[in-house]
Amino acid sequence: MNKVIDEKVEYYIDLPYTLIIERHDEEKPYFSARVLELEGCITTGVTVEEVTKDVKDAMREWLELNIRLGKPIPEPLKSKKYSGKIIVRMPPSLHEALMFEASEQGVSLNQYLVTSLSHILGFNQGTSSKKRVSVSRKVKVN
Repeated sequence: MNKVIDEKVEYYIDLPYTLIIERHDEEKPYFSARVLELEGCITTGVTVEEVTKDVKDAMREWLELNIRLGKPIPEPLKSKKYSGKIIVRMPPSLHEALMFEASEQGVSLNQYLVTSLSHILGFNQGTSSKKRVSVSRKVKVN
């Protein structure tokens, strides 16, 4: 690698990208690790430790290739600031059904949606504390 590419790889490799590790129960069980923000950056191995170690190499190769090709490198989702506001487009019939459900439960549509989405993701009553283990973690290259 040349110095400019090396510097860019070093910058990105230390950012808090989201690592997703999954177990695959097939004929011979194995694990995969992928970096959510870096499409196609994935590795597999027999143990969690192996894929955690190998994903660092996969990230390096992915970053080097995409930098060489002049492709934009996405920043980690964790580095973005979120306002807590979203605009959702939906069919009027769904909007109506959601309003009826919210009214039936005696809450605003906003509170009904926040509670429903929180439940799906494993958050406690719309707060930021989660019941499940987070899959987001910083991957450091030694």
